[in-house]
Amino acid sequence: MPIDHLPAKCQPAARRLRGWMLTDAPALIILGVSILARGISYTPPLMSPHAQATHPAEGALTMPTWGVVWIVVGLVCIASAWWPRATPFAVGAGVGLNVLWGLSFIADSIVDGSPRGWVPAVSYLTIALLIVWAVWRGHRDPELHGEEIRDALRRD
Repeated sequence: MPIDHLPAKCQPAARRLRGWMLTDAPALIILGVSILARGISYTPPLMSPHAQATHPAEGALTMPTWGVVWIVVGLVCIASAWWPRATPFAVGAGVGLNVLWGLSFIADSIVDGSPRGWVPAVSYLTIALLIVWAVWRGHRDPELHGEEIRDALRRD
């Protein structure tokens, strides 16, 4: 819906929101929230005490330790939405963690012959690839439609 059709008092806020949505911040928040949720799921109150490592990366550290790693990376991703200097680290850590988990599930599928080990790998690697695509494609200028084009041409 073109912003020009909103009430005049809402238009400045709508333009600011549209401008913000064209930055890397929304991708970082989505990545951060998903990583944070995974980290919380690995903490003792939610993690079954009988849970065992199902792929190599989970066996490298205890599950509560992995929980802390995921939570810290998730919080850094969320914080970097408002702290651009942390964005490269946050993207690298968030993508890296997802790639690590994806490759670990693939390794488990190959080494241990887990017939469906590749299935979660697809999800982890998809998240990583989508974030890399979203961040590396660069910022986009908002597209103008209808009356916005006419108004933009008048300003020029």
